[in-house]
Amino acid sequence: MSGTRLIAIVAQVLLGLVLFATASPPALADTTTLICHMDMDFFIEDDVTTIELDQAASTVVIHWGGYHSRDNVVRDLPHTNGPYHTEYGKDTITFHNNYITEDGYASYSINRLTGTFLEQILSDTLTPQGAPYKWNCHVAKPQF
Repeated sequence: MSGTRLIAIVAQVLLGLVLFATASPPALADTTTLICHMDMDFFIEDDVTTIELDQAASTVVIHWGGYHSRDNVVRDLPHTNGPYHTEYGKDTITFHNNYITEDGYASYSINRLTGTFLEQILSDTLTPQGAPYKWNCHVAKPQF
């Protein structure tokens, strides 16, 4: 077999591999959406909070539904945070914000077994400030 013929065959094989790879759909995991309801006596949620988990990208996005205190002194309006870089462990998903807010830093965890989502406010020295905020979550899926 001549060198020119061998090069032509190799080129055809490589072209076939390129065409096959571009025609195949990417193997990406679906994003999982959690629906979360606040579980705190002092606060009343204004709307549901949803969390988008993207384990393939190691990220999380939170769509806060907003809440207010029973005495209407504290109000948090609906907003979105993220994507946050996230560590996906066997039983726990953890992430934190990388900026300081008026309250401090926030550290988050989601228990994969119970669906409990916690937000712990930390001081600028990373000391926990009070009890964590708590939501109970479940995977969003068609109900019927």
